[in-house]
Amino acid sequence: MSAWQPLDLQFDAIYSGFMATGEQIGVLKKMIQTYKTEENKIVIDPVMADNGQLYQVFDDAFVERMAELVPFADVLTPNVTEACLLTKTPYQDDQHDSEFIATLLSKLLDQGAKAVVLTGIKTQKGKIGVAVSSDSEYRQKQNKVDFQTYLAEEFPGTFHGTGDIFGSVLTAQLLKSDNLFESAKVAVDFVWETIKATPIDADRRFGVDFEQVLDSKQF
Repeated sequence: MSAWQPLDLQFDAIYSGFMATGEQIGVLKKMIQTYKTEENKIVIDPVMADNGQLYQVFDDAFVERMAELVPFADVLTPNVTEACLLTKTPYQDDQHDSEFIATLLSKLLDQGAKAVVLTGIKTQKGKIGVAVSSDSEYRQKQNKVDFQTYLAEEFPGTFHGTGDIFGSVLTAQLLKSDNLFESAKVAVDFVWETIKATPIDADRRFGVDFEQVLDSKQF
């Protein structure tokens, strides 16, 4: 950042994913404070947990540090587990009803996020997707959250890197269209296609074959 400042660089977006330490979160906060403008977007993916469990490399203190980023987010993209940790809400492993989703979204917006794309929601059997909401005038007047959902077919198993792919496509599309829900739909569809394009016997450690799908897209 010291090298960038004399160059008077401006950024269309700052998008953060996996943070290895609390110190890195501090660096990110400084970067946002330095380069945030009224025009650019701050997209924060609080990567730290999944399937109801905090990743083994993290502890409760890290969750508290990650929560410090929520007020900086123009768009926050937690999965259900991360949202539960950030809001101290009991985790639900089965299908998610509207009340549970609204509670998570409302709490995250109350914590300062401007908009939330909640990933990994399951409102129908065999489907998985996102719920999207923002700190809208409707919410302020009605004192309740309004959200849209978009689901795709759920594939069995674990696919590494799909969260990073989702966040990257979401951010790129958002800068192009400035429509958060439509951008989330594009990102969901892209991830779905990458999983479908990956051979069933592929080594899961190497993630999904997103390159095959990227080649066919016009973003």
